[in-house]
Amino acid sequence: MELKEKFKIVEEVVGIQKKLQSVAFSSYGSLYYKSDVAGYSSSIDIDGSLPPSAKTYAEDRFVVGPLAERSFWEPEHAGSAIDRGPWSSAQSYLRAISEREESKCPLKETPTDPQDDSDLLDSPQARLSLLHKFEAVSAYLPPSQQSLNRGTLFPWDLRAPNFFIEDGRITSLIDWQDAWVAPLFMQERRPQLLEYDGKMMLQLPDYFETIENKAEKAKVQTQVERSILSWYYHRVVRGRLPALQELFDLPLARIRRETVLLASDIWKGETIPLRECLYQLQRQWNKLNTNIACPIHFSTQEIEAHEEASSDWDERAKFWDSLSGFVSQDGYTSLETYEEARKLFKELREEGRHSLSGKELAEFEIQSKWVERLG
Repeated sequence: MELKEKFKIVEEVVGIQKKLQSVAFSSYGSLYYKSDVAGYSSSIDIDGSLPPSAKTYAEDRFVVGPLAERSFWEPEHAGSAIDRGPWSSAQSYLRAISEREESKCPLKETPTDPQDDSDLLDSPQARLSLLHKFEAVSAYLPPSQQSLNRGTLFPWDLRAPNFFIEDGRITSLIDWQDAWVAPLFMQERRPQLLEYDGKMMLQLPDYFETIENKAEKAKVQTQVERSILSWYYHRVVRGRLPALQELFDLPLARIRRETVLLASDIWKGETIPLRECLYQLQRQWNKLNTNIACPIHFSTQEIEAHEEASSDWDERAKFWDSLSGFVSQDGYTSLETYEEARKLFKELREEGRHSLSGKELAEFEIQSKWVERLG
């Protein structure tokens, strides 16, 4: 597909976002048929550029009910009396996250070893401390502008495989099962189809023709194309979707969203990204214009341990950045590059098995075992 044709796809993606954001709901949660969740829902009081007949049809047929997100319905907690929505305010949604995660707390009354940095960062006590810090700042994460808190239908998975394109036009968008009516500020992320966080390069460099390695040459071409498409996406948003541009311009917009997402599963995975978000909120608290002192504080010991652990995490992040456009962190690669990606990860696994030993090797074996299933 030529770049000019891709520009048209960018315009259509923005058109989809504009259409979805043109209708605002009075509460947050998942959409249901009215007959399916009687007693557990709220009527959809919608506002936007809808004909009266369409508005009446929607309000008569659909309701906003409990959020059908996996973290609210894990088997071991499915019977718990936790608040799953719907919610009438962003603060009540964030409070429900805190209460849900608090209810999952596996904490036992066992003291931590103050000399053990891993214990300081990843123990149940450390995770609970992060959750309490999230609770302290959560009331200040929703923007003061009500326009950025309004509920709109949010299809979060806008990756290339979910778009059907025919004759240069988007004909269908699939994978709606996790879409929900979310606060607009939680939709800060650019569509994955167009997301690019690398160095912007809007034209081929002067030395391009002297590059002999075909793979390196293709990488530069990809960087330029992705830079141009990202630039064009933001240009179209500025001209056609000012509400979304207002969100992109919001101070600490990405940190607000990522803090909520990372706190939503605090008992699993690494704590480094959430701690970094909270630490950045502490450092840049004045940008939230709360008129109060920052309610959280990290000790010097916590910061030093975090920065040491972050260096290894940053190296892994750089690794995935180096694969940008080839393999995404969720494992997606195109059919055309599948064999090359399979070969790369098999080679990386063999290299790790020969260079590591002891505990590091044991952990690496577990983490990379999935590569064997590639054949």
